[in-house]
Amino acid sequence: TWITLMENKLRLAKDFLNKKGSLFLHLDPRANYYGRILLDEIFDKNNFINEIIWAYEKARYSVNKFKDNHETLLLYSKTYNYYFKIQHVPRKGETELTKSTGRHKVDYEGKISPDYWVDIPSFSTAMTAGERSVKLLGIYFETQKPEKLIQRVLETTSKNDDLVLDFFLGSGTTTAVAHKLGRKWLGVEMGEHFYS
Repeated sequence: TWITLMENKLRLAKDFLNKKGSLFLHLDPRANYYGRILLDEIFDKNNFINEIIWAYEKARYSVNKFKDNHETLLLYSKTYNYYFKIQHVPRKGETELTKSTGRHKVDYEGKISPDYWVDIPSFSTAMTAGERSVKLLGIYFETQKPEKLIQRVLETTSKNDDLVLDFFLGSGTTTAVAHKLGRKWLGVEMGEHFYS
């Protein structure tokens, strides 16, 4: 059922996609290989751009296996002429793209982002006080993404006024970040929570 649903959505996504556009598919280790097979067939394996490993710290732990601390983002395009803007991340031991020089902080480039992202915490470990309150009320999505993750994705592959489409809107993080970044957006959600 899940594979059929994904195939239908990914085929639609390819039809909607601009020639300079790209598609990110975010999956956990239980489904990433299914996603890769589907995307290779729908987009053609030659349109595969990157596999990004998003490694983050989780509060949970396991006693009989390694702790699950990563998910995968698969990046595909429709053509070889896709838009891509290199992103910079802090260097090892730094947390921001600023440096102290005496009493002042100055911006600097950092290093070019690799395909292994370790500087973005999971939503559950980086919630604000307001987000924790919402979670206590029961309005919480287990798969919710942090805004910083979506921001990097959108800043890498889109420009101001570009259109961003999220077929699995969930709590609306993608559209919220797209709006803040000056992108046009469209979100699709089938879950019952949409009505309540």
